[in-house]
Amino acid sequence: MLMDIRDYVLSLPSVIEEIRPHRIVYSKGFNMRIFMDIEPAMNMLAVNIKTESRAPPSRILLRSINQLQDLYGMIRKAYEHA
Repeated sequence: MLMDIRDYVLSLPSVIEEIRPHRIVYSKGFNMRIFMDIEPAMNMLAVNIKTESRAPPSRILLRSINQLQDLYGMIRKAYEHA
């Protein structure tokens, strides 16, 4: 699941991936405007998506690959607002 998400995010133009000790952060361009981060949590992935600049990020817990299509739409929206 992580690799599917990573491939999708990196297919968007001007995305920068930063690997940190406990999570992977994605930003748009070199201005480091973070729009998403992923961290492992037990037997699932915790994805934080920031769709609006002043709103707190939405936290989604992914347990199944079936949830990916909904997540891709949220990622696209967050990317466009970053």
